[in-house]
Amino acid sequence: MWATEIADRAVPLLNASRAAGAYVVHDAARSETERRDSVRRLHILHTEPELRFDMIVDRARMLFNTGGAALAFIDGDNLWYKSAIGGLPERIPLEDSFTHATISQRGAVMIPDARTDPRFQNLAHVRGEPWIRFWAGFPIEDQNGIRVGTLSVFDSEPRLLTPNDNPAILRQFALMVQHELHRPAASD
Repeated sequence: MWATEIADRAVPLLNASRAAGAYVVHDAARSETERRDSVRRLHILHTEPELRFDMIVDRARMLFNTGGAALAFIDGDNLWYKSAIGGLPERIPLEDSFTHATISQRGAVMIPDARTDPRFQNLAHVRGEPWIRFWAGFPIEDQNGIRVGTLSVFDSEPRLLTPNDNPAILRQFALMVQHELHRPAASD
């Protein structure tokens, strides 16, 4: 049921992006100042929760069968959560996040056990609550291809990656977020 719903929503977005030539597969930011300006133009930082984003985050969590999921945006040297399920604070230092590594890559980052990954084993959320072990995230981009945040799912249990942990599905959820970023907010 969820796969059908995701596909029904994603196909028109992908087709429209391809037709408009707007499909970008790299981070277009040439500087952190450009990234900061892009995030500010979205007018998303420090706004109230919105059902449209909360629903995407919760569906991703359910589909990946994880205890947590989040939609985070970069706020200078910090990460601010627009929507979060699973015990995350409202903001954390960007350098102490999985997002820091995710925005520097081209696709999904999937970490079966953060305790065994030298890039992440010392993060505060790995060493302490919410005790993240499994984490998977996909970059969120603005209309110019600048990576402004991440959509992620996470759990306190490590996992062996299976076909159910499909990065393409995570990408579809990220595309839904990107689509919503460019629509006017409806009253929730």
